Amino acid sequence: MTSTNEHAAASSPDVRLRRQQDLGQKPGRSANCSGYKSLYSLRCWRPTSIHRLTPRTGTGDPSWQMHRQATPGGVDFTTGDYLAGGRGGVEGTAGKRLRTNLKTATDDNWSENMAENAEACSEGKHDGWEPTAWQGLQESIEVIASRGVKVVINVGALNPKGLAEKTHVLIQERGLDLKVAFITGDDLLPELGPNVADLKRHLLQHLDSSNAEVVLPSNTESFLEIDFLPLVSANAYLGARAIVQGLRLGADIIIDGRISDVSRVIGAAWYWHSWSDTDYDRLAEALIAGHLIECLAYMTGGNFSGFTEYNLDLFIEPGFPIAEVAADGSCVITKHENTGGLINEDPLSGYIYLHSDVKAYLDNVEIKSVGKDRVRVSGIVGEPPPPPTKAAIFYRGGYQSQIPLKATGYGTNEKWQLLEKQIRQPRKATTFLPDLDVLEFQM
Repeated sequence: MTSTNEHAAASSPDVRLRRQQDLGQKPGRSANCSGYKSLYSLRCWRPTSIHRLTPRTGTGDPSWQMHRQATPGGVDFTTGDYLAGGRGGVEGTAGKRLRTNLKTATDDNWSENMAENAEACSEGKHDGWEPTAWQGLQESIEVIASRGVKVVINVGALNPKGLAEKTHVLIQERGLDLKVAFITGDDLLPELGPNVADLKRHLLQHLDSSNAEVVLPSNTESFLEIDFLPLVSANAYLGARAIVQGLRLGADIIIDGRISDVSRVIGAAWYWHSWSDTDYDRLAEALIAGHLIECLAYMTGGNFSGFTEYNLDLFIEPGFPIAEVAADGSCVITKHENTGGLINEDPLSGYIYLHSDVKAYLDNVEIKSVGKDRVRVSGIVGEPPPPPTKAAIFYRGGYQSQIPLKATGYGTNEKWQLLEKQIRQPRKATTFLPDLDVLEFQM
């Protein structure tokens, strides 16, 4: 799908030419703009008190972060995972059974909205895409065009084609010259459904079934015996290949559905440096780059144990991270100047990461500070990917999840002070305060 206006100065041929000349000549810079959900219900427990924040309605990822990441310049790609959220559903693999004790390089916090929206979408009450991301595209489309930034985001959710068509209309209305592509193929519901009981024909053994140290409860798969329980949604976590193909075909904006968190960064680097699908070491390095920035402020101080050694104001609104992926796959994790938070050396968790395009081994990973808010990550080894891919399957279980936040370790008083400052900051507070009955903090 192409939207063009040959007179649009905001996306001149000079921008495209400059970007084309940059390909492979420098590290490709991917700035992540999304990867968490705002809160539906938050209870923060301490031994002596309860902090409760209970909005009547939930909100999505903040729309302005897309604009914030693209505006300063020097960014080649803006990526985002808008489907992160509360844990739920059934985790499985389509194909051969995975080995145990490995970490899959996909979102461990699946979107509770994906299932709820699927039901609403089937009833004609939801468009199928993420509304805050659509707002972000409206706010950022001129900056995206003028800067020549490629956008790869999973905002299409259940209806990537519908949002791509809506974005196409937006581009035409603004008189810009941008190409839009969308990716489908993750929807497994027609194949696996319609009911939970039908999964017995498709699901493989439990991931821990071959682990002698794990004893599975006898009712682990009892839900499969409920014949009348319908599936709500079933989606595979796709890899980066379709993203690479879309970028090679000239897409400026790629809207996908349920694609793994790290695929967007892998795809951007793969395209930027013209790698092949067997450059496993390079792909593995890009996998870890994507993993580091996909949870956003986690990488810039949002979950930093040493925050008490700094002024709390530094962490009220941490800047979002950027991955600079070099031709050999190694990366530097950084952020825009004059944004909050910090980036320093901190160990990675896990030893083996699985993905649809590659397996990454972290045994010899090297992490080194190379400047203010700049950390280089290298030494990751890749091997061919496993045969299966991850899938998220949802059915109606009758419960709505809550997200408890606990302050552990040292500096708990400071952690609660920081949490209150983060929640009360004007930019965020105005989006949910009108829906609150009570907002009270007690120490």
